[in-house]
Amino acid sequence: MNLFEHKPFDATAVMGFGILNGISIGLLNLSLGFNSVGFYQMTKLAIIPCTVLLETLFFRKKFSRNIQLSLAILLLGVGIATVTDLQLNLLGSILSLLAVITTCVAQIVSLAG
Repeated sequence: MNLFEHKPFDATAVMGFGILNGISIGLLNLSLGFNSVGFYQMTKLAIIPCTVLLETLFFRKKFSRNIQLSLAILLLGVGIATVTDLQLNLLGSILSLLAVITTCVAQIVSLAG
C-alpha cells in the first residue's frame, strides 16, 4: 500500500544519540535523588543558558535581544520561586553538572541531525 517510505539512517548516530539521552535522564534522576527538589529545578533551569552558551561558542549562533531578555526573565522568575529550597551535597552537585552537560549536548545533537 506504500503508506510508509523507507528512509536510510546512520545506525551508529542513532545509537549514540539514544545512549546520550539515556545517560542524561539517568543523571537527572540521580541528581534528584541526592539533592533537594529546589536544587533539581535549578539544575533543569541551568540547561537553558548552558545550551545557549555552547551554541554560541561552538556554532557561533547569535540570539536576538528579545530571546535573551525572554530567557533572563524566565530564569529569574523560576529561580526566585525555587530558591527557598536549595539543599545540595558534593555528589549531587557533580551529578547535576554532568546532567546539565549531557542534556545540552543531546539537545544540540538532536537539532543538528
